[in-house]
This record gives sequence, structure tokens and C-alpha cells, in this order.
Amino acid sequence: MIAFLLPAWVLNLASEFVDGSAIAGEDWISLALSIAANAFLVWGLVELGLMRGMTGVNRYGEDPLAPSHS
Repeated sequence: MIAFLLPAWVLNLASEFVDGSAIAGEDWISLALSIAANAFLVWGLVELGLMRGMTGVNRYGEDPLAPSHS
């Protein structure tokens, strides 16, 4: 999770720094950094929460999604 959260956090901090700095008229940089931060978070959600895990038997037992052989 840190591999996805840390870059998003750094990009968010950079976005806040650019937004609050003396760089006038550079709102697009802040927007681009915010979009990149959110892209990391969505990527992490897909990788860690939505993709299927290992198939077959593992140390936790049978695969609950495997077709039953009844």
C-alpha cells in the first residue's frame, strides 16, 4: 500500500506547494499534480482491491471462487 500512497502523498504536497506559491497563472501545474496523485490512488485500488488473487489452494485453504467438482 505504501508503494501507492507515498507517491500520491508527495504529488499532493507538491500540488499544494505550487498552488500556494508565488507562481502566478500556473494553476495547470497544480491540477496536473492532483490528477497524477489521484491516478496513483486509483491504480492502487485496482491492483490491491479489484484484481483477482492467486488461484488454487494456498495456506488459507481452498480457492472459494474455483468451480466445485460435485
